[in-house]
Amino acid sequence: EAELAFFGAKEFLPAKKAIMEERFDDAIELLETEAAGDFREEALYRLGGVLIQLERHKGALGALSMLVEEFPRGKLLHKGRFLKAQALAGLKRFDEASSLYEAEIEHLISRDRKEEIAQYYLKYADALADEDREGGPKYDKAIELYRRALELEIPGLIDEEIRFKIAACYHELKNYGAEEKVLAARRSPHPESPTPLRAEFRPPPAPPPAPP
Repeated sequence: EAELAFFGAKEFLPAKKAIMEERFDDAIELLETEAAGDFREEALYRLGGVLIQLERHKGALGALSMLVEEFPRGKLLHKGRFLKAQALAGLKRFDEASSLYEAEIEHLISRDRKEEIAQYYLKYADALADEDREGGPKYDKAIELYRRALELEIPGLIDEEIRFKIAACYHELKNYGAEEKVLAARRSPHPESPTPLRAEFRPPPAPPPAPP
């Protein structure tokens, strides 16, 4: 998730104090005031992060869109675009968010950040695979995002978790061959796995009885 505070400069200390005291509307007003002054780039970036954490994604998208449009060579451009992708995802605009993530991943990715980025992919893929999702689940799109997370090549439990989620989507699509193929790639599960591998294989439902 986006951090509530990106503070360091003394100009933003009043906003930081307001956040710590859970006076969020005051913090937002202070940041908007700073955004109208000499520290606009930094203020828009901090404002976007605060609004995302408060799940005010529409406002965050507005602030971060101004950031990337007004400061195309700014020091916070790539971080701002990454936050903008989070805001888009929060508005369920997953295709736009995914495209922006891909455009920025080379700038932001490192060994230390691979797992963080994979978690973003998992979060939005999980939302697409949710049975209670408005309009119904989109398993094909969820599989695509899960595979993007898998391509980051993170070893251990997160790799195992992603493969299981892909297999679960194939199961819901009744593509049992693809499901077993994905699970078969995990025949040596991580030693800390809480679930035995073979228990995760789910056979297709039995065919209906033949008519008399």
